[in-house]
Amino acid sequence: MEVTLKKDIINFNKDVEIKLVPVKAGEFKGLLNKEKLRQLNKSYFRYAMRSVDNTVDRMHIKNKETFAKALGIEIEALNINHPDSYWDTAFLELRGSEVTLRLNNPVDYAKYLIALSYKDTFADGYGDVQNKPLCRYIIITDEDENDEIDNIADMQASVYMKLAEYDKQEKKLRRLLDMYFYEKDPTKRIHPNDSIEKVKKSLKNIARTKPEDLFYLISDDNFENKAFLLQAIRAGIIKTRNQAYFTKWDNSTPIAGNKRDMLKLLDPDEGKQEIITAITEELNAGKRSS
Repeated sequence: MEVTLKKDIINFNKDVEIKLVPVKAGEFKGLLNKEKLRQLNKSYFRYAMRSVDNTVDRMHIKNKETFAKALGIEIEALNINHPDSYWDTAFLELRGSEVTLRLNNPVDYAKYLIALSYKDTFADGYGDVQNKPLCRYIIITDEDENDEIDNIADMQASVYMKLAEYDKQEKKLRRLLDMYFYEKDPTKRIHPNDSIEKVKKSLKNIARTKPEDLFYLISDDNFENKAFLLQAIRAGIIKTRNQAYFTKWDNSTPIAGNKRDMLKLLDPDEGKQEIITAITEELNAGKRSS
């Protein structure tokens, strides 16, 4: 497994401070199986890479000798497969709060490398969050924090423009707010009797205080399919078990083995129209009877 990052890995002994900032991310967390949720909630990390190669060499750290000496170990012990590998005992513990690491401290630097080895759990800066829906932490530097100020302003402008574009599309606005609520708390949803004015007010308040949350939703090309799936699950039309997806009409034969395949089935252009039609009719029937 290769470590692939946007930025070069910071070398040891540089007077650089980084932060591991928790982020509430993970689309459809309520639909994940127990094992996946266990991984997402993990707070104790050991080095994740297992390879016949020297992992530190593969990460292109230029001053391994200095790093090993600062740790008080032989350079060979940086090899993950060494009998007395440093990585067998090194760990990073996180409890859902922000952690600061100074990269001229050898133990902190080792924790930084451990974080990098979990490429799906740690996003490489704010801009990488939307590429990693299951990430739990963002690795940021002072430069990232300065960039984030500009990024937030740009995101906020984009969100306001999109809300103005959706102004007459009540269904889309309701789906947007409902998905936002669901990502924050799967038990929370829009009340059916909430007026569109109340929905718009809520979205504008979010755009003002947390524009990045809405930005990641409206920037997702697959948003409509995800919102449609969420509706179907909440209505009991689609059920999940061990990551597979079933319909209420046949709870023994899965129609999709994972979320990605399920979303493909619901795609208006490339999905199965009979499934989309059946779900739509069932949703409409539910609205008429309520």
